[in-house]
Amino acid sequence: MEKKIIIDGYNLLHCSAWPATKDRDLEGQRDNLIRQLQTYAARQGESIVVVFDNSRGAMKQIHHGSLLKIVYSPASKEADEVIQQMIRKAPNTRNIIVVSTDRAIRNTAKDHGAISMRSESFCHLLFSNETNTSYSTASEEDKELSAEEVEYWKRLFEEGGEHE
Repeated sequence: MEKKIIIDGYNLLHCSAWPATKDRDLEGQRDNLIRQLQTYAARQGESIVVVFDNSRGAMKQIHHGSLLKIVYSPASKEADEVIQQMIRKAPNTRNIIVVSTDRAIRNTAKDHGAISMRSESFCHLLFSNETNTSYSTASEEDKELSAEEVEYWKRLFEEGGEHE
């Protein structure tokens, strides 16, 4: 069965592994991301939904070919909430790969049986030329702490274990 990838758009665009494009405004960077995702979807033959925050207007969906759908959250919701709702409403989460570094999104994915993958890891796949990628080990990344988590724990231990 075909895999469906749900991506936290701005999270991927701003991850440390994304190639810096300082010469482009946010819209130009987003358009570049969409082009990269179109290429990846065609190469892999997998359906991708990328969700962006939208500060104005109602939720809208734009199809870029048969494999890529762009979703802009309604002004009243963040993209994170839209992604979590998609996961919760999916009839079969075993074929869903959720790409985000956001802990709440990743936890929702795990709680519902979807594969969770950090944005940095997906970024490396996006720019590789491999086809038929296996996502089955994506959850193994959870054994590693992010830089923010390492800093948190360092501060906690330095302060003697009491941290609010």
